[in-house]
Amino acid sequence: MRFKLSWKYAITYASLLWMLSIFEITVLLQIPVLLQHPGLQEAIFFLVYAILVLICSRLYFINTTPDLNEAFFLGLVFVGVSFILDVIVTVPLFLSSYYAFFFDWEVWLSYILTLGLVVASVYLQPFIERFK
Repeated sequence: MRFKLSWKYAITYASLLWMLSIFEITVLLQIPVLLQHPGLQEAIFFLVYAILVLICSRLYFINTTPDLNEAFFLGLVFVGVSFILDVIVTVPLFLSSYYAFFFDWEVWLSYILTLGLVVASVYLQPFIERFK
């Protein structure tokens, strides 16, 4: 079975996800209580990030029936766009080195979480449809 990935929408929603995650990190870094509890800050980040991934993948699949292959490639596009924007924007503007960023386990966990949740959104589709 062939699918047609809409590259324009996939890159748009991937960029939106990246921008929202940068905004989320910025907000979380401004809350003084969370600065004293980094574990809580990370837990809140990943919880909100998971919700953002599901929303962006749902927005992509809003007018189509999601296919597992298409969801996998959409997840790869989300991860690829995030990786490219992290290399071009995040590290040069906000951090001191590429080494510190790309050897941080949280970065790779967010990439894996993104791919997994986009694929999982195919299985969550019937559950979401019941609440319309």
